[in-house]
Amino acid sequence: MDWPRWSPWSRPCRPTRRSACRRSIPTHSGAKGATYVVVAVVVVAVIVVAVVLTLLTLLTTSPPQTGNTIGQSNGVSGDKVLDLRFCDYTGADLSGKTLSGALLNDAILKGANLNEAVISKAFLVNTNLQNANLSNSVLDRSALDNADLRGATFVNAVITGITGFETANLEGANFEDALIGNEDAKRLCKNPSVAASDEMKMQIGCRGQ
Repeated sequence: MDWPRWSPWSRPCRPTRRSACRRSIPTHSGAKGATYVVVAVVVVAVIVVAVVLTLLTLLTTSPPQTGNTIGQSNGVSGDKVLDLRFCDYTGADLSGKTLSGALLNDAILKGANLNEAVISKAFLVNTNLQNANLSNSVLDRSALDNADLRGATFVNAVITGITGFETANLEGANFEDALIGNEDAKRLCKNPSVAASDEMKMQIGCRGQ
């Protein structure tokens, strides 16, 4: 009877321990964690850069100009003087316009609609504003020496820092509900046309006149 020969390779293969198997296979959990950290840092950096660029854009961009074709509030439009001397705007619709820094000496605005207009730092010496509608307008730091304001309407207007009211013709003007500065009221009350009208004195608030 032939016996099988013994061989070292004839041993049955025994499975190794699980712990040994696990140790023999390198894991990449640390590498994955590092990848996540890098991605998070990149995302945060992109967000920070975007925010910084947005802020720089807002800081370096000049605000849009507001106003209209005639002028800008509280200053002359652009670098050019708004020279409207001797111009004829009889019956013109100038409602909501801004006449800041305008030269309107000897101009004609008879019967013009200046409702909600802004007249700031303007010169209206000898200007004809007869029967002009200045309701809801703003008259600020302007000169009205010898202006013709007969029948002009200043209802709900804001009047402050005006010079020349003493010499302007205010016969029949309407100052109902107008907001008038103290010094302006004093100058208005010295006007002969106002002094002769109890209604205007009451509207302006002239006391003891």
